[in-house]
Amino acid sequence: MRIKYKLNTDWQTAKPKITESLRVAGFRTIQTFGYRFADLVPGLDCPHHEAEDCDCEIIVLLLHSKEFSSVSILGHCQNGRIEFSLTDCPNATAISEVIARAFLNAHRMLQTECQ
Repeated sequence: MRIKYKLNTDWQTAKPKITESLRVAGFRTIQTFGYRFADLVPGLDCPHHEAEDCDCEIIVLLLHSKEFSSVSILGHCQNGRIEFSLTDCPNATAISEVIARAFLNAHRMLQTECQ
């Protein structure tokens, strides 16, 4: 089972809102990985989008909580949109509900900021 969360913004804009929303939900968030494909391999086409000038970015967040076991979320950013995936983990249903509320809160904060 793969659970997905989507935001219509870039990672740099979303990061503080997502981190804060997850903190309020009881998670400590650590970015364990992050790279922009174009920066990693200049001159090589992105394997996801077959374009050399791709703005594709991959993010991995490790979430720690007293209530749940640690879980990782994979983020794929492109063209000002982010899609996060939560893979199978113990208590996936309960964790996904808490994380979904945190992402909804981050989404609301981002909308308010844009108004």
